[in-house]
Amino acid sequence: MLGWRKISIHLIAALGITFCAFLLPKCVYAEQLDSMLPERSKEEIIDHWRLWNTGTSGTSPAFAEEPATTAPYLPGKLNDEYLKRGLDTANFYRFITGLPSDLQLDPQLNRQAQHGSVLVSTVGQLTHWPKQPADMLKEFYDIGYKSSSSSNLYYTSGSNGNILVDSVNAYMDDSDVSNIDRLGHRRWVLSPQLKNIGFGLAYKSNPAKGSGYYSAMQVFDTSRSDSLNFNYSLYPNKGYFPLEYFNGQQAWSVQLNPERFEAPSLSDVKVELTRLSDQRTWNFNHEMVKEEFPAGYRNVDSEDLKWQQQAYFNVDTTKYGHVYAIIFRPDDVQMIQDGEQFSV
Repeated sequence: MLGWRKISIHLIAALGITFCAFLLPKCVYAEQLDSMLPERSKEEIIDHWRLWNTGTSGTSPAFAEEPATTAPYLPGKLNDEYLKRGLDTANFYRFITGLPSDLQLDPQLNRQAQHGSVLVSTVGQLTHWPKQPADMLKEFYDIGYKSSSSSNLYYTSGSNGNILVDSVNAYMDDSDVSNIDRLGHRRWVLSPQLKNIGFGLAYKSNPAKGSGYYSAMQVFDTSRSDSLNFNYSLYPNKGYFPLEYFNGQQAWSVQLNPERFEAPSLSDVKVELTRLSDQRTWNFNHEMVKEEFPAGYRNVDSEDLKWQQQAYFNVDTTKYGHVYAIIFRPDDVQMIQDGEQFSV
């Protein structure tokens, strides 16, 4: 179990954020613009971590009803406590980001996600658009396809803890070579419109394609009744932030509210990041984006530590999670020290 004492001392402080004129339609100079989302104190972070107990360990069984991943297919049903751990993890990430942390599980979305998890496990590939297996009934497939095409998807060969917790952690990291250019999974978890979610899980024994657990998290939801009043959200958030939920190889991101900002252009956006302990400064702009990167990012070996440690910058205006995104990662920051402070 992740100890809360570690949370209480391993924190970073990300200070203020400055946006330049081109992001502000009526502005002709750089100025400070508040996110309008709250900072979280150390005490608040510790209290909510204790409340939600977001560690990855757990003794509750995963399934109340086992799914069947061969014909005749059955969706199965997850144990309520197991589901709650996934929900609590998503809510904790939203809390430390300053967003409403009141996501709730929808039984229908849980059922839909179970169909999606079984379908994807049967195909043996993390795809949002799986083809119908020959021996799967169309009704089952249609529900599963509706899930896979509206969910974050996750695979693991095994886990000693709660796989739903592991999946949310992976969605929030999202900094591998296949996802860093847009951080789509992270943006869906942090969607300002998100309220109702669902989780599914299925295990498939398939030596040819890889045995393991497949999970779906339903995130294409817009049921939040009140429009969130914010300019942008940050990951990591300004103020104190627990190191257990962010490391040096992960991308930093700014999620812009499209109701407040025009779609940013990569050629116009500039980001300056300074580590206050030694005044090391990183400048991110379109000039640092090499022709073959990120365009060729899929050709990069995901196990190449050199790639994981190199600087990265991109702007994505596809509205994953109903927001635009500015994405950057400094190089040579494999480990963020306890108490480290950064200015953005």
